[in-house]
Amino acid sequence: MVKRIVVSFMLAAGVLCFSAAGVRAQAEAEGKTIFSYKKELGMTDQQEKDLHVAIDGFQKYFEDSKVTLSGVEKSISELITTKGDLKQIKVKIDELAKIKADLTFKDIETSRNVETILKTEQIEQWKKIQTETMEMMRKQMSEQQTSASVPPPPAPVKK
Repeated sequence: MVKRIVVSFMLAAGVLCFSAAGVRAQAEAEGKTIFSYKKELGMTDQQEKDLHVAIDGFQKYFEDSKVTLSGVEKSISELITTKGDLKQIKVKIDELAKIKADLTFKDIETSRNVETILKTEQIEQWKKIQTETMEMMRKQMSEQQTSASVPPPPAPVKK
């Protein structure tokens, strides 16, 4: 369920999106989503319920689209590998583009729906939380890279 909520906030309009993979991974690992901040955002029970409806609807659409995309991509790959008919390849590429366009539109539509559920102050607070989380993740990733690039000290020599 956490993954479902996190993924649904990868909104193309960018209003409520986690824009870095690390932030999404951190949120998943910690189990933190917008619902984790219900109190801080002053979210009502009705808002929470409405958000779940919007997000669950998008998530189902997203999962269905993922399966379809995978199948179409596989078909394209097979057609290319077997030197299939160019017209068939074009049809599959157009199909792939339509699925991606529809998914992007549904994402934007969901984002706009979320914007009508939350108050302006709540959206601003959520953006602030996301920014802080992103900064924390950047710092952690930077620290990990620094510590990974420094070789460990040599083992002490026993006499």
